[in-house]
Amino acid sequence: MARCTASAAGGDVWQRATVKSISGDECTLDLIDYGNEAIVDSEHLRAMPVAYAAFPPLAYRCTLAVSEFTGREIPKELLVDFFKERRPIRAFYMGTKNDRMLVRLANCDDMYLGENLD
Repeated sequence: MARCTASAAGGDVWQRATVKSISGDECTLDLIDYGNEAIVDSEHLRAMPVAYAAFPPLAYRCTLAVSEFTGREIPKELLVDFFKERRPIRAFYMGTKNDRMLVRLANCDDMYLGENLD
């Protein structure tokens, strides 16, 4: 995957990206520091300066390990309850699968998201 910088809709903000695919004048990109995808016109791409390429990503794509290990989805209500308090959350790296980090999430009270799905 080629690294580049991209400006969405021709704006003044340039973001680090990798090119996933090209179709005509449109490029599908992984935005390195945001963890999401964007589709931009090729005229809004530039070569990434070497100095910017040296920095590690500011975002990583993750999957909740509990879903991977149990094969069960975490109910939406449980996710909403876990995040609604807006308190710090710790992420624990459990491994990698399909280019995504597997993580467990815990709140300040050491309550792990999805710990008791039964």
